[in-house]
Amino acid sequence: MRRVIFIFALSIFLSACDDGKDSGTPSYVKNAASDIESAIIANVIRNSDFQCGKLLDEKENVWTIGCSLPERNPSPFLLFEVREDHEGTNPPFKYKLVAVNGKAKQYAENNALRMFKIDTKSSSDINIDEMMGRYTAGFK
Repeated sequence: MRRVIFIFALSIFLSACDDGKDSGTPSYVKNAASDIESAIIANVIRNSDFQCGKLLDEKENVWTIGCSLPERNPSPFLLFEVREDHEGTNPPFKYKLVAVNGKAKQYAENNALRMFKIDTKSSSDINIDEMMGRYTAGFK
């Protein structure tokens, strides 16, 4: 019985360990980034190095998702705005996505991404160049 309690306590402790990378990131943002990345890798890019990151645009107070290969000047670079879907209008997803730049709008029309119902018509006040710089700053 002690072993069971010890293993249970250890598993809770380990699951609570966080590297800090996603600390403060809402779960709907994490889910959206993971969903988009998986769909793009499986159906469009087919390169496991392709990744989608998450950053808060403090100026516009909105979460963004930037997707690209880990390169200093990536092509393509996709930028999405993500908001929580409080009304539940995009089931089964708990978020709504807006394609911010041209490549994101282009990829949003791909059959693999249509299930996310990405808004390609709305405009965004996000500074695309600034956000792209933030996403790629750590790349060589």
